[in-house]
Amino acid sequence: MTTESEFYRIWQVLIAAYPNWVKDLTPQILAGTFRSYESVLSSLPAELLEAAVLQHMATNKWFPAISELRGAVLAATAPAHRTAMEAWGEVLNAMNSGGMRMMGDGDGYYPPAWSEPILARVVTMMGWRELCNSKDQMADRAHFMRAYDALVQREREDANMLPMMRQLAGRLAETNKLKRLES
Repeated sequence: MTTESEFYRIWQVLIAAYPNWVKDLTPQILAGTFRSYESVLSSLPAELLEAAVLQHMATNKWFPAISELRGAVLAATAPAHRTAMEAWGEVLNAMNSGGMRMMGDGDGYYPPAWSEPILARVVTMMGWRELCNSKDQMADRAHFMRAYDALVQREREDANMLPMMRQLAGRLAETNKLKRLES
């Protein structure tokens, strides 16, 4: 969390770096802009926000949009994911090096330990046994890659959600869940 005084210091750096952007703004508009930026960006850690501002200043000649600064912080903190093709390669390697192995008690098959949770979720959704027994690897690859990319995108969108929006969405989901139970 960025405190008000930390945000004010970061804001002063931005204003000093982009004097042409500020020169035509009235004090009221500048104050309102400050409040807008602070309300959306203050949920980010000050150190990361400051680094995003400095990075933006080093690479852009225009004053940053809120979304640019937020995106830079979130990109720096997001888990690194391989490409869908690289993840599919891990699945192929697992299938080619034993594929389905019997569990100790012989009551089913289990996949290997995957290198990342999203890959494991996609394999679970598609079914490890079905993947290993499939006769249409090209279609499996296409479905896998589409699902993998969709889950990576969802993770990024969830990470970008403001805390206030996350709380509201949680309350609405709970309300909808209760309504479904009551019907």
